[in-house]
Amino acid sequence: MVGGAIGGYLLEVSFSLIKNTLIGKAIGLMLLGASVGAFISLIVVLLASAWLEVTSGKLKGTEFILDKFMHAKGPAIAIGSSALKSEIVLPDPDIAPQHAMLTGDGSHFTFKDMSLTGSFINNTGSNGRN
Repeated sequence: MVGGAIGGYLLEVSFSLIKNTLIGKAIGLMLLGASVGAFISLIVVLLASAWLEVTSGKLKGTEFILDKFMHAKGPAIAIGSSALKSEIVLPDPDIAPQHAMLTGDGSHFTFKDMSLTGSFINNTGSNGRN
């Protein structure tokens, strides 16, 4: 609702400031859509309870929201560098094609490292067997 209200206000402002009716409406509708989309994204991020953050390598700073994978009795998801073998794809040569598996139970994840090089969770390393 907030995004719609701000977008509606921007729609009216752009329509009144731009003398060409068609261009004013077009710009106003783009601002309306952008406002609604921005607030939807903000709500998704604020309500996310689990995410994966890449802390090193060429994808450093990239985050993936994992909430949609937390369903109890849901399928395990693979994290890796291959789009054919993984649901979360990290195109980095240091990551195995199928590096790790995540299984959600509704409130927690089970992480299984499937790589030969190991993985880090909260700066704690695994040896490829956890």
